[in-house]
Amino acid sequence: MSADLHAASVPVYARYIARIPALLARDGAPEALSTRLVPGMLSAGENLHTAQGYVPRALEPLTGTQAPALPEGPHDAPTLLRRSALLSDWLAGITAQHFTDAARSHVTHRAGEADLTQGSETFLLHYALPNFFFHLVAGYSGLRAAGVALSKGDFDGFHSYPSGFAFPGTDRR
Repeated sequence: MSADLHAASVPVYARYIARIPALLARDGAPEALSTRLVPGMLSAGENLHTAQGYVPRALEPLTGTQAPALPEGPHDAPTLLRRSALLSDWLAGITAQHFTDAARSHVTHRAGEADLTQGSETFLLHYALPNFFFHLVAGYSGLRAAGVALSKGDFDGFHSYPSGFAFPGTDRR
């Protein structure tokens, strides 16, 4: 049985692209976008930007649609918000019919220094979605490490915790 590539991608991307404005709305988030978790790693803003870039990178070859031109730089709140709005609008127009030929297709792409050709399911489920979430989590983590008061609920929009909540035994620093 093959995966429903539309159900596995479009609503997931739409939900989490919509979380980026929620993260950036928190006090101090725009100022914390330059935070790096470790030297040599992308900043929080660069990671959120990269996560956004994985949406068209994943869906254009699978659907034959073309994403709108996304502003490239700087990795600041206004640019990230504009990119999220453009992606949200584009995602709203992608239907299951756009994936009609995707199950039989292969995607040739570059991952770091590796040239890969993957079946559409493998490309989406084992490469594109995990990389999207890697960069989204790295962006969230950079903001959190900079002291922005974010919770798991800010990340996924599902969880709810009282203000100041901490898991037992964790250091609140």
